[in-house]
Amino acid sequence: MAGARTQRRCCFVRSSDSSKARISTTPSEGAPPTERSADGPLHFRLWPGLPAAFREAGRVYTVTNLPYRGHVLTVGYRIADQPSSDPAADLVISVSADQPTRCRVTGPSDEIVYQSERPALTHELPGRNGEAYDVLLEL
Repeated sequence: MAGARTQRRCCFVRSSDSSKARISTTPSEGAPPTERSADGPLHFRLWPGLPAAFREAGRVYTVTNLPYRGHVLTVGYRIADQPSSDPAADLVISVSADQPTRCRVTGPSDEIVYQSERPALTHELPGRNGEAYDVLLEL
């Protein structure tokens, strides 16, 4: 239908490899399309809070096609080699955007835990389950 508006729906998808899972969004009918924002930086907080059953070494959890202020992001957590009984298991956090960005991430004490040297499509940084991270992506 001409002029139809789209909305993105989110769903959980488990791959055939039981160590990987992802959440994906797909367009559907019903709501207004995402509009591009001004060329300002994108700022958001990641606060991984994975339950014990999800903290198995090597597991990967990803949110894809995440619309945010006119851009499309992908955020992922990979569980490092820690026993799942550790509530603050080490993670590798990945953040991707639909265009290259510079990235700066600050941790719970406002310390810089990651800062890219140049624009990139994907940024990976160390993290801990249960800790908050403020992400700033500059377009």
